[in-house]
Amino acid sequence: MVGGNTAFVDNPSLTDRSGKKRRRKLVRVILDNRLQIPESSTLVQTAGETPTLIITNSNNETKIETLSSFGVDVARSDARDLKSVLEELRKRGLQSVLVEGGNEIAGAFVEAKLIDKVSFFYAPLIIGGSFAPNAIGGKGVNNLDEAFRLKDIEIIKHSEDFEITGYPFL
Repeated sequence: MVGGNTAFVDNPSLTDRSGKKRRRKLVRVILDNRLQIPESSTLVQTAGETPTLIITNSNNETKIETLSSFGVDVARSDARDLKSVLEELRKRGLQSVLVEGGNEIAGAFVEAKLIDKVSFFYAPLIIGGSFAPNAIGGKGVNNLDEAFRLKDIEIIKHSEDFEITGYPFL
């Protein structure tokens, strides 16, 4: 799952690179109330091959019809209402969601306490700078006592990158 801004700016593929055998294809989900995703995006262009769902409250029928013509499934719901988003996914038989980002959506899920596992993937790069992108947006915390803490932490190396996985104390 990504937000509309991430889909627009990053043009991700959202492909499954886990190597795991799946009972069914994974569904790519985009939360995009403004329907800003371009028809030329990888997600739209490959929707016929990989199930793609956009959740939006937009009334732009022309854009919805265009996206549908590429095989994109469009669901009407407020993408900012995460509980209704998860209910929509449940109705479609989806029981597990990987929230990839961007940082606004990741932060919204953290603040709403709608997560049960966290995985951070790090590349050996240092970006730096006061305005450098971060993984989790939202309000943040005022002091470390309020910080989001993880337990049962596991660290896995993937080539040059590494993954830190943990489970939240909620």
